[in-house]
Amino acid sequence: MNKTIKKEIIKWSAFWGIVAILYIAASIIVGNFETYTFVLITAAFIFTVKAATAYPIKRISGKKIRYAVFAIVNAFILAAVCIGGYFVITNGSDGNAGYINSLDYSVFSHSSEYNYDADTGVYTVRSENDSFRILQLTDVHICAGVNTHVADKKAFDACYSLVRDTQPDLIVVTGDIAYTMILQTLSLNNLKPMRQFCTFMNNIGVPWTMVYGNHDTDEALFGHADTENLFAQLKAEGAPMLYADKKPDISGRYNQYIRVENADGSLNRVLFLIDSNSYTDGGGALSLKYDNVHEDQIAWYSDTVDKLSEGSDEPVRSFVYMHIPFRAFDDAQIALKNGSPEAEYLFGTNDEKVCYPETESGFFDKILEKRSTDAVFVGHDHINTMGINYKGVDLVYGKSIDYSAYPRILSRKPQRGGTLVTLDTSGGYNIRQIDYTE
Repeated sequence: MNKTIKKEIIKWSAFWGIVAILYIAASIIVGNFETYTFVLITAAFIFTVKAATAYPIKRISGKKIRYAVFAIVNAFILAAVCIGGYFVITNGSDGNAGYINSLDYSVFSHSSEYNYDADTGVYTVRSENDSFRILQLTDVHICAGVNTHVADKKAFDACYSLVRDTQPDLIVVTGDIAYTMILQTLSLNNLKPMRQFCTFMNNIGVPWTMVYGNHDTDEALFGHADTENLFAQLKAEGAPMLYADKKPDISGRYNQYIRVENADGSLNRVLFLIDSNSYTDGGGALSLKYDNVHEDQIAWYSDTVDKLSEGSDEPVRSFVYMHIPFRAFDDAQIALKNGSPEAEYLFGTNDEKVCYPETESGFFDKILEKRSTDAVFVGHDHINTMGINYKGVDLVYGKSIDYSAYPRILSRKPQRGGTLVTLDTSGGYNIRQIDYTE
Protein backbone atom coordinates (compact mmCIF):
# COMPACT_ATOMS: atom_id res chain seq x y z
CA MET A 1 0.00 0.00 0.00
CA ASN A 2 1.25 3.48 -0.84
CA LYS A 3 2.78 5.12 2.27
CA THR A 4 0.83 8.30 1.69
CA ILE A 5 -2.47 6.43 1.49
CA LYS A 6 -1.57 4.37 4.56
CA LYS A 7 -0.77 7.54 6.48
CA GLU A 8 -4.09 9.09 5.50
CA ILE A 9 -6.01 5.97 6.57
CA ILE A 10 -4.29 6.00 9.97
CA LYS A 11 -4.92 9.74 10.42
CA TRP A 12 -8.61 9.62 9.57
CA SER A 13 -9.16 6.43 11.54
CA ALA A 14 -7.75 8.21 14.58
CA PHE A 15 -9.92 11.24 13.80
CA TRP A 16 -13.14 9.22 13.64
CA GLY A 17 -12.10 7.20 16.68
CA ILE A 18 -11.72 10.38 18.75
CA VAL A 19 -15.04 11.71 17.40
CA ALA A 20 -16.80 8.47 18.34
CA ILE A 21 -15.31 8.52 21.85
CA LEU A 22 -16.30 12.15 22.40
CA TYR A 23 -19.83 11.56 21.12
CA ILE A 24 -20.43 8.42 23.14
CA ALA A 25 -18.89 9.86 26.33
CA ALA A 26 -20.88 13.10 26.08
CA SER A 27 -24.10 11.20 25.33
CA ILE A 28 -23.63 8.92 28.33
CA ILE A 29 -22.94 11.92 30.58
CA VAL A 30 -26.16 13.72 29.59
CA GLY A 31 -28.13 10.48 29.33
CA ASN A 32 -29.33 11.20 25.81
CA PHE A 33 -27.80 10.08 22.52
CA GLU A 34 -29.70 12.76 20.60
CA THR A 35 -28.16 15.83 22.21
CA TYR A 36 -24.66 15.53 20.74
CA THR A 37 -25.39 14.28 17.24
CA PHE A 38 -24.07 17.67 16.11
CA VAL A 39 -20.58 16.32 16.97
CA LEU A 40 -20.95 13.66 14.27
CA ILE A 41 -22.33 16.14 11.76
CA THR A 42 -19.52 18.63 12.44
CA ALA A 43 -16.92 15.88 12.00
CA ALA A 44 -18.50 14.83 8.71
CA PHE A 45 -18.46 18.44 7.54
CA ILE A 46 -14.75 18.79 8.41
CA PHE A 47 -13.92 15.58 6.61
CA THR A 48 -15.87 16.62 3.51
CA VAL A 49 -14.26 20.06 3.37
CA LYS A 50 -10.82 18.50 3.73
CA ALA A 51 -11.50 16.02 0.96
CA ALA A 52 -12.89 18.68 -1.35
CA THR A 53 -10.00 21.10 -0.88
CA ALA A 54 -6.76 19.39 0.11
CA TYR A 55 -6.81 16.01 -1.56
CA PRO A 56 -7.24 17.03 -5.22
CA ILE A 57 -4.19 19.27 -4.94
CA LYS A 58 -1.88 17.38 -2.61
CA ARG A 59 -2.76 13.71 -2.63
CA ILE A 60 -3.99 12.66 -6.05
CA SER A 61 -1.37 11.78 -8.67
CA GLY A 62 -1.98 11.74 -12.41
CA LYS A 63 -3.40 14.10 -14.96
CA LYS A 64 -5.01 17.43 -14.19
CA ILE A 65 -8.34 16.16 -15.46
CA ARG A 66 -8.42 13.76 -12.54
CA TYR A 67 -7.87 16.66 -10.15
CA ALA A 68 -10.78 18.53 -11.68
CA VAL A 69 -13.14 15.53 -11.60
CA PHE A 70 -12.29 14.75 -8.00
CA ALA A 71 -12.71 18.38 -6.95
CA ILE A 72 -16.05 18.69 -8.74
CA VAL A 73 -17.39 15.50 -7.18
CA ASN A 74 -16.40 16.60 -3.68
CA ALA A 75 -17.77 20.07 -4.28
CA PHE A 76 -21.11 18.49 -5.11
CA ILE A 77 -20.90 16.40 -1.95
CA LEU A 78 -20.13 19.49 0.13
CA ALA A 79 -22.98 21.39 -1.51
CA ALA A 80 -25.34 18.49 -0.84
CA VAL A 81 -24.31 18.45 2.82
CA CYS A 82 -24.87 22.20 3.14
CA ILE A 83 -28.18 22.20 1.29
CA GLY A 84 -29.37 19.10 3.10
CA GLY A 85 -28.37 20.59 6.45
CA TYR A 86 -30.23 23.80 5.65
CA PHE A 87 -33.30 21.80 4.63
CA VAL A 88 -33.21 19.74 7.83
CA ILE A 89 -32.70 22.77 10.06
CA THR A 90 -35.47 24.84 8.47
CA ASN A 91 -38.02 22.06 7.93
CA GLY A 92 -37.59 19.75 10.89
CA SER A 93 -39.17 16.32 10.65
CA ASP A 94 -42.67 14.98 10.03
CA GLY A 95 -41.67 11.71 11.68
CA ASN A 96 -44.00 12.18 14.66
CA ALA A 97 -47.12 12.51 12.53
CA GLY A 98 -47.52 8.80 11.87
CA TYR A 99 -47.26 7.96 15.54
CA ILE A 100 -49.77 10.65 16.51
CA ASN A 101 -52.28 9.29 14.00
CA SER A 102 -51.77 5.72 15.19
CA LEU A 103 -52.94 6.36 18.76
CA ASP A 104 -56.34 5.26 20.07
CA TYR A 105 -58.25 8.38 21.07
CA SER A 106 -61.45 6.57 22.02
CA VAL A 107 -60.19 6.20 25.61
CA PHE A 108 -60.73 9.90 26.36
CA SER A 109 -63.88 11.49 27.70
CA HIS A 110 -64.87 14.64 29.56
CA SER A 111 -67.94 16.06 31.25
CA SER A 112 -67.73 19.63 30.01
CA GLU A 113 -68.97 21.81 27.19
CA TYR A 114 -67.70 25.19 26.05
CA ASN A 115 -68.79 28.24 24.10
CA TYR A 116 -67.04 31.33 22.81
CA ASP A 117 -68.05 35.00 23.01
CA ALA A 118 -66.64 36.53 19.82
CA ASP A 119 -67.20 40.06 21.12
CA THR A 120 -65.06 39.63 24.24
CA GLY A 121 -62.80 36.77 23.17
CA VAL A 122 -63.76 34.88 26.34
CA TYR A 123 -64.43 31.15 26.47
CA THR A 124 -66.81 29.64 29.00
CA VAL A 125 -66.42 26.01 30.01
CA ARG A 126 -69.31 24.45 31.89
CA SER A 127 -69.23 21.31 33.98
CA GLU A 128 -71.95 18.71 33.68
CA ASN A 129 -71.06 17.20 37.07
CA ASP A 130 -70.57 18.38 40.65
CA SER A 131 -66.80 18.55 40.14
CA PHE A 132 -64.58 19.98 37.44
CA ARG A 133 -61.07 18.67 36.74
CA ILE A 134 -58.29 20.87 35.30
CA LEU A 135 -55.07 19.16 34.27
CA GLN A 136 -51.91 21.26 33.94
CA LEU A 137 -49.24 19.99 31.54
CA THR A 138 -46.04 21.95 31.16
CA ASP A 139 -42.72 22.00 29.30
CA VAL A 140 -43.63 19.25 26.87
CA HIS A 141 -40.68 20.25 24.62
CA ILE A 142 -41.60 18.58 21.35
CA CYS A 143 -38.61 19.01 19.01
CA ALA A 144 -39.68 17.47 15.68
CA GLY A 145 -36.05 17.11 14.63
CA VAL A 146 -34.63 14.32 12.49
CA ASN A 147 -32.80 13.05 15.59
CA THR A 148 -35.47 13.46 18.28
CA HIS A 149 -38.11 10.84 17.48
CA VAL A 150 -37.39 8.76 20.59
CA ALA A 151 -37.68 11.71 22.98
CA ASP A 152 -40.74 13.12 21.18
CA LYS A 153 -42.52 9.77 21.31
CA LYS A 154 -41.88 9.53 25.03
CA ALA A 155 -43.30 13.03 25.52
CA PHE A 156 -46.47 12.18 23.59
CA ASP A 157 -46.80 8.93 25.53
CA ALA A 158 -46.52 10.80 28.83
CA CYS A 159 -49.22 13.31 27.86
CA TYR A 160 -51.45 10.53 26.53
CA SER A 161 -51.21 8.54 29.76
CA LEU A 162 -51.74 11.52 32.04
CA VAL A 163 -54.88 12.64 30.21
CA ARG A 164 -56.20 9.08 30.02
CA ASP A 165 -55.63 8.45 33.72
CA THR A 166 -57.09 11.75 34.97
CA GLN A 167 -59.92 12.25 32.41
CA PRO A 168 -59.92 16.06 32.88
CA ASP A 169 -62.62 18.44 31.75
CA LEU A 170 -60.06 21.07 30.73
CA ILE A 171 -56.32 20.96 30.04
CA VAL A 172 -54.03 23.98 30.47
CA VAL A 173 -50.55 23.77 28.92
CA THR A 174 -48.24 26.27 30.58
CA GLY A 175 -45.69 26.87 27.87
CA ASP A 176 -42.65 25.46 26.10
CA ILE A 177 -44.64 23.25 23.79
CA ALA A 178 -41.85 23.48 21.21
CA TYR A 179 -38.10 23.20 21.62
CA THR A 180 -35.78 24.19 18.79
CA MET A 181 -32.26 24.54 20.16
CA ILE A 182 -30.32 23.78 16.99
CA LEU A 183 -27.36 21.96 18.56
CA GLN A 184 -29.72 19.53 20.27
CA THR A 185 -32.61 19.21 17.88
CA LEU A 186 -30.97 20.02 14.51
CA SER A 187 -34.05 22.10 13.76
CA LEU A 188 -35.17 25.71 14.09
CA ASN A 189 -38.69 25.02 12.85
CA ASN A 190 -41.01 25.67 15.80
CA LEU A 191 -44.21 25.46 13.74
CA LYS A 192 -43.73 21.77 13.05
CA PRO A 193 -43.65 20.66 16.72
CA MET A 194 -46.44 23.15 17.50
CA ARG A 195 -48.62 21.66 14.77
CA GLN A 196 -47.86 18.10 15.87
CA PHE A 197 -48.68 18.78 19.51
CA CYS A 198 -51.84 20.72 18.68
CA THR A 199 -52.98 17.91 16.38
CA PHE A 200 -52.36 15.41 19.17
CA MET A 201 -54.32 17.48 21.70
CA ASN A 202 -57.16 18.14 19.30
CA ASN A 203 -57.40 14.42 18.56
CA ILE A 204 -57.82 13.80 22.30
CA GLY A 205 -60.94 15.95 22.11
CA VAL A 206 -60.80 17.43 25.62
CA PRO A 207 -61.08 21.26 25.68
CA TRP A 208 -57.61 22.67 26.14
CA THR A 209 -55.77 25.97 26.19
CA MET A 210 -52.24 27.26 26.59
CA VAL A 211 -49.86 30.07 27.44
CA TYR A 212 -46.57 30.68 25.68
CA GLY A 213 -43.21 29.69 27.12
CA ASN A 214 -39.81 31.24 26.44
CA HIS A 215 -38.89 28.55 23.90
CA ASP A 216 -42.08 28.59 21.83
CA THR A 217 -41.20 31.51 19.55
CA ASP A 218 -37.60 32.35 20.48
CA GLU A 219 -34.48 30.71 19.05
CA ALA A 220 -36.80 29.66 16.24
CA LEU A 221 -37.60 30.48 12.63
CA PHE A 222 -41.21 31.48 13.15
CA GLY A 223 -42.58 34.17 15.38
CA HIS A 224 -45.85 34.97 17.08
CA ALA A 225 -47.70 35.97 13.90
CA ASP A 226 -46.92 32.58 12.37
CA THR A 227 -48.14 30.63 15.38
CA GLU A 228 -51.28 32.76 15.42
CA ASN A 229 -51.97 31.76 11.82
CA LEU A 230 -51.39 28.11 12.70
CA PHE A 231 -53.81 28.23 15.63
CA ALA A 232 -56.44 30.02 13.52
CA GLN A 233 -56.15 27.30 10.89
CA LEU A 234 -56.52 24.54 13.47
CA LYS A 235 -59.50 26.23 15.11
CA ALA A 236 -61.19 26.57 11.73
CA GLU A 237 -61.13 22.78 11.55
CA GLY A 238 -63.40 22.58 14.63
CA ALA A 239 -60.67 21.76 17.13
CA PRO A 240 -61.34 21.97 20.91
CA MET A 241 -58.47 24.42 21.28
CA LEU A 242 -59.64 27.35 23.41
CA TYR A 243 -57.44 30.03 21.88
CA ALA A 244 -59.19 33.37 21.47
CA ASP A 245 -58.79 35.35 18.27
CA LYS A 246 -59.71 38.50 20.20
CA LYS A 247 -57.30 39.43 22.98
CA PRO A 248 -56.68 42.48 25.20
CA ASP A 249 -54.36 45.03 23.61
CA ILE A 250 -51.51 44.61 26.08
CA SER A 251 -47.98 43.20 26.14
CA GLY A 252 -47.41 39.51 25.53
CA ARG A 253 -48.23 37.00 22.85
CA TYR A 254 -51.38 35.66 24.49
CA ASN A 255 -53.37 36.94 27.46
CA GLN A 256 -56.98 36.02 28.15
CA TYR A 257 -59.23 34.55 30.80
CA ILE A 258 -61.60 31.59 30.79
CA ARG A 259 -64.82 31.31 32.78
CA VAL A 260 -65.46 27.97 34.50
CA GLU A 261 -69.13 27.51 35.34
CA ASN A 262 -71.04 24.99 37.39
CA ALA A 263 -73.75 22.88 35.81
CA ASP A 264 -76.40 25.43 36.84
CA GLY A 265 -74.57 28.23 35.01
CA SER A 266 -73.19 29.92 38.10
CA LEU A 267 -69.59 31.13 37.91
CA ASN A 268 -67.21 28.83 39.76
CA ARG A 269 -63.84 30.34 38.92
CA VAL A 270 -61.92 32.45 36.41
CA LEU A 271 -58.66 31.17 34.92
CA PHE A 272 -56.23 33.92 33.92
CA LEU A 273 -53.85 32.91 31.12
CA ILE A 274 -50.95 35.37 31.24
CA ASP A 275 -47.87 35.49 29.04
CA SER A 276 -44.71 35.78 31.17
CA ASN A 277 -42.90 36.70 27.93
CA SER A 278 -39.41 35.36 27.15
CA TYR A 279 -36.11 37.29 27.32
CA THR A 280 -35.23 40.91 27.99
CA ASP A 281 -32.21 41.39 25.74
CA GLY A 282 -32.91 39.30 22.66
CA GLY A 283 -30.08 36.97 23.62
CA GLY A 284 -32.27 33.91 23.83
CA ALA A 285 -31.58 30.97 26.11
CA LEU A 286 -27.86 31.75 26.19
CA SER A 287 -28.53 34.96 28.12
CA LEU A 288 -30.93 33.57 30.74
CA LYS A 289 -32.17 37.14 31.26
CA TYR A 290 -35.82 36.31 31.56
CA ASP A 291 -38.57 38.79 30.96
CA ASN A 292 -41.54 39.26 33.23
CA VAL A 293 -45.21 40.09 33.27
CA HIS A 294 -45.41 43.73 32.15
CA GLU A 295 -47.13 46.65 33.82
CA ASP A 296 -50.01 46.81 31.34
CA GLN A 297 -50.67 43.09 31.80
CA ILE A 298 -50.90 43.58 35.56
CA ALA A 299 -53.27 46.52 35.05
CA TRP A 300 -55.45 44.36 32.78
CA TYR A 301 -55.54 41.60 35.40
CA SER A 302 -56.51 44.10 38.10
CA ASP A 303 -59.21 45.78 35.99
CA THR A 304 -60.64 42.42 34.93
CA VAL A 305 -60.88 41.24 38.54
CA ASP A 306 -62.72 44.47 39.42
CA LYS A 307 -65.09 44.12 36.48
CA LEU A 308 -65.92 40.50 37.19
CA SER A 309 -66.40 41.24 40.90
CA GLU A 310 -68.96 44.02 40.39
CA GLY A 311 -72.12 43.50 42.40
CA SER A 312 -70.47 41.05 44.79
CA ASP A 313 -69.18 41.55 48.32
CA GLU A 314 -66.18 39.34 47.55
CA PRO A 315 -63.74 39.39 44.64
CA VAL A 316 -64.21 36.81 41.93
CA ARG A 317 -62.34 33.56 42.63
CA SER A 318 -59.52 32.94 40.18
CA PHE A 319 -56.36 31.03 39.29
CA VAL A 320 -53.39 32.32 37.29
CA TYR A 321 -51.57 30.13 34.76
CA MET A 322 -48.23 31.33 33.36
CA HIS A 323 -44.84 29.92 32.39
CA ILE A 324 -41.95 31.71 34.14
CA PRO A 325 -42.25 32.03 37.94
CA PHE A 326 -41.93 35.41 39.61
CA ARG A 327 -39.65 36.22 42.56
CA ALA A 328 -42.27 35.26 45.17
CA PHE A 329 -41.71 31.58 44.29
CA ASP A 330 -38.15 31.96 45.59
CA ASP A 331 -39.24 34.12 48.53
CA ALA A 332 -41.73 31.43 49.51
CA GLN A 333 -39.05 28.73 49.46
CA ILE A 334 -36.76 30.85 51.66
CA ALA A 335 -39.62 31.66 54.04
CA LEU A 336 -40.49 27.97 54.30
CA LYS A 337 -36.87 27.05 55.03
CA ASN A 338 -36.69 29.73 57.73
CA GLY A 339 -39.89 28.52 59.39
CA SER A 340 -41.92 31.63 58.60
CA PRO A 341 -45.63 31.41 59.48
CA GLU A 342 -46.35 33.01 56.09
CA ALA A 343 -45.23 29.85 54.25
CA GLU A 344 -46.97 26.48 54.40
CA TYR A 345 -45.60 23.42 52.59
CA LEU A 346 -48.08 21.72 50.27
CA PHE A 347 -46.16 19.08 48.29
CA GLY A 348 -43.20 18.35 46.02
CA THR A 349 -39.53 19.25 46.01
CA ASN A 350 -37.40 21.91 44.34
CA ASP A 351 -34.26 20.36 42.87
CA GLU A 352 -32.95 23.44 41.05
CA LYS A 353 -32.89 27.14 41.82
CA VAL A 354 -35.95 29.22 41.04
CA CYS A 355 -35.25 30.89 37.67
CA TYR A 356 -37.17 34.12 38.12
CA PRO A 357 -36.63 37.42 36.25
CA GLU A 358 -34.10 39.90 37.58
CA THR A 359 -36.67 42.70 37.49
CA GLU A 360 -39.47 42.54 40.02
CA SER A 361 -42.77 43.18 38.24
CA GLY A 362 -45.00 43.68 41.26
CA PHE A 363 -47.47 41.11 39.96
CA PHE A 364 -47.53 39.10 43.19
CA ASP A 365 -48.17 42.27 45.19
CA LYS A 366 -51.13 43.02 42.95
CA ILE A 367 -52.41 39.46 43.42
CA LEU A 368 -52.28 39.93 47.19
CA GLU A 369 -54.00 43.31 46.90
CA LYS A 370 -56.93 42.07 44.77
CA ARG A 371 -57.59 38.98 46.96
CA SER A 372 -58.98 37.11 43.97
CA THR A 373 -56.35 34.57 42.97
CA ASP A 374 -56.07 31.50 45.19
CA ALA A 375 -53.30 29.78 43.23
CA VAL A 376 -50.63 30.52 40.61
CA PHE A 377 -49.45 27.63 38.42
CA VAL A 378 -46.14 27.80 36.52
CA GLY A 379 -43.62 25.60 34.73
CA HIS A 380 -40.20 26.57 33.33
CA ASP A 381 -37.99 24.95 36.01
CA HIS A 382 -38.33 21.34 34.94
CA ILE A 383 -37.18 19.58 38.08
CA ASN A 384 -39.03 21.79 40.56
CA THR A 385 -42.36 20.36 41.71
CA MET A 386 -42.97 22.17 44.99
CA GLY A 387 -46.20 23.80 46.03
CA ILE A 388 -46.14 26.39 48.85
CA ASN A 389 -48.97 28.45 50.26
CA TYR A 390 -47.32 31.84 50.67
CA LYS A 391 -49.17 34.75 52.22
CA GLY A 392 -52.43 32.95 51.51
CA VAL A 393 -51.75 32.13 47.83
CA ASP A 394 -50.78 28.67 46.55
CA LEU A 395 -47.62 29.01 44.44
CA VAL A 396 -47.42 25.78 42.46
CA TYR A 397 -44.82 24.31 40.16
CA GLY A 398 -46.53 21.95 37.73
CA LYS A 399 -44.87 18.63 37.06
CA SER A 400 -43.12 18.73 33.69
CA ILE A 401 -42.84 16.40 30.68
CA ASP A 402 -39.44 17.32 29.12
CA TYR A 403 -37.37 14.51 27.61
CA SER A 404 -34.93 16.69 25.65
CA ALA A 405 -33.82 19.98 27.21
CA TYR A 406 -32.05 19.20 30.48
CA PRO A 407 -28.94 17.01 30.84
CA ARG A 408 -29.86 13.45 31.81
CA ILE A 409 -33.54 14.42 31.74
CA LEU A 410 -34.39 11.36 29.65
CA SER A 411 -33.65 9.11 32.60
CA ARG A 412 -34.92 11.39 35.39
CA LYS A 413 -38.41 10.42 36.55
CA PRO A 414 -39.57 11.96 39.87
CA GLN A 415 -40.36 15.37 38.32
CA ARG A 416 -42.33 14.01 35.37
CA GLY A 417 -46.12 14.11 35.41
CA GLY A 418 -49.04 16.54 35.58
CA THR A 419 -50.91 18.67 38.12
CA LEU A 420 -54.63 18.10 38.65
CA VAL A 421 -56.96 20.64 40.20
CA THR A 422 -60.46 19.49 41.16
CA LEU A 423 -63.10 22.17 41.72
CA ASP A 424 -66.32 21.62 43.63
CA THR A 425 -69.53 23.58 43.11
CA SER A 426 -68.94 25.75 46.17
CA GLY A 427 -65.67 27.10 44.76
CA GLY A 428 -63.42 24.90 46.85
CA TYR A 429 -60.55 23.09 45.21
CA ASN A 430 -57.98 20.37 45.67
CA ILE A 431 -54.54 20.26 44.02
CA ARG A 432 -52.91 16.90 43.40
CA GLN A 433 -49.71 16.10 41.57
CA ILE A 434 -49.92 13.13 39.23
CA ASP A 435 -46.77 11.05 38.79
CA TYR A 436 -46.02 9.58 35.40
CA THR A 437 -44.55 6.11 35.28
CA GLU A 438 -43.39 4.68 31.97
